[in-house]
Amino acid sequence: MVPVPMTVEERIDEEHRNLVAWRYAQLRLAGCDRYNANLISVRVDIELHDALHLLEHDCTPDLMVAILL
Repeated sequence: MVPVPMTVEERIDEEHRNLVAWRYAQLRLAGCDRYNANLISVRVDIELHDALHLLEHDCTPDLMVAILL
């Protein structure tokens, strides 16, 4: 059986899911709890570096979300 190539929309959806998953993983590695990591990871309009910078400078995850959202 020959594999059916992905449509452009399917590829974009997969790339978006991969991006969100990577952002989530980076936030968790930086010490963010699951709830707040999820809130920020899905908002790709928010710079991940800004979130990580706040966490690295002793900002709590709740405060980070309040600042960025």
